[in-house]
Amino acid sequence: MQELKIKTGSVRSTIQQLESAFNITPSEDNKLLINNNLVKIDYQWFTPFQGIEIGLHKVAFKEDFKIEIIDGNEKEKYIYFQFDYSNNIAPKSTEEASKLLSTSTNLMSMQSTNIPLEMKANKGDISEWVSVRVSEDHFNNYMSHMKEHIGKVFDIDNPWIIYDIIPTNVQILIDELFSVNDEMTPPRKNSIILSRTAEIIGTFLDMIIRRNQGDVQNNNMHIEDIRRMHSIKGELTQLMDKTPSLNSLAEKYGVSLSKLKRDFESAFGTTIPRFHLNYRLELSYKMLSQKNISVTEVSRHFGFKSISNFSENFKDKFQATPKEIASLHQKN
Repeated sequence: MQELKIKTGSVRSTIQQLESAFNITPSEDNKLLINNNLVKIDYQWFTPFQGIEIGLHKVAFKEDFKIEIIDGNEKEKYIYFQFDYSNNIAPKSTEEASKLLSTSTNLMSMQSTNIPLEMKANKGDISEWVSVRVSEDHFNNYMSHMKEHIGKVFDIDNPWIIYDIIPTNVQILIDELFSVNDEMTPPRKNSIILSRTAEIIGTFLDMIIRRNQGDVQNNNMHIEDIRRMHSIKGELTQLMDKTPSLNSLAEKYGVSLSKLKRDFESAFGTTIPRFHLNYRLELSYKMLSQKNISVTEVSRHFGFKSISNFSENFKDKFQATPKEIASLHQKN
């Protein structure tokens, strides 16, 4: 297994580390292209304002990788937003849809760049995401109204992290970001990147504010707690049917049931069963957006007890029945 350590910090520092790790000549523009026997990387980044960095990332792993994100101890601290991008290639069968959707986590997160994390990628994995870094200076100067909700992200002694499922309207915006290309004129390309990213961030922050106004508050967690939530998130997003019991998860990860509930609700804004239900419903919506996949197939694939149970939960979330969504896309 290949190992790669990246110190957290700015986009520029990350790019420089990747250039050094893979022995690539430094680029003078806003792109990084690497294609060797280990990995294929296509990064683009944009700095529309001082203290704001937007990145479009595409990575294809040709070998197994262990990636450690470690504290870079940089003076400049950043809020790091990540929005996962899922492949929108239409599958031809339920089996192909299962393979496609089970590898697409479709989550967004917000944390400090100073939080260390560890990830593993298998040979053949493809990862694509949008990142936005907001420096502490920019935050203090232009986003002070958000301090009540996310200002403590800069308190490294009391770290926290926020996850949420990417809603359909945000997914559409991310799709547009990944559609930009060099054939576009710079004004057109830059306007799409800036406007869509601003709307994505605005939607996420709105969700955070609404979460904080409800019963769930974001509490401080130890670094190990955050890593544990990262692992649980990975496990849940690979399960397409029944949600594991809370007792089994608490035992597996070596924490009390009350701590498991508290930490998960702090990071995700909801309970484990509700998160997993919402996740399966989002994937159900995607699958129904493809042709030649019946409501019955989708219901069975995602482990719902019955068609009626699936339809009831689906309508509660999307204000439309599965049949209505399937019919809409089949007509188109």
